[in-house]
Amino acid sequence: MQLHNAGRPLGEIRSAIEENYKTKYRFITPTPHPPHGSSNHP
Repeated sequence: MQLHNAGRPLGEIRSAIEENYKTKYRFITPTPHPPHGSSNHP
């Protein structure tokens, strides 16, 4: 895995890593919210 991409801001890299972790460890997300529109319908 490449941590440093040329011309890529650190924030974006952190975001990508966080997304990767969220995908791997869904059950430890700090704020687990249901899919949009799932709980909006009666």
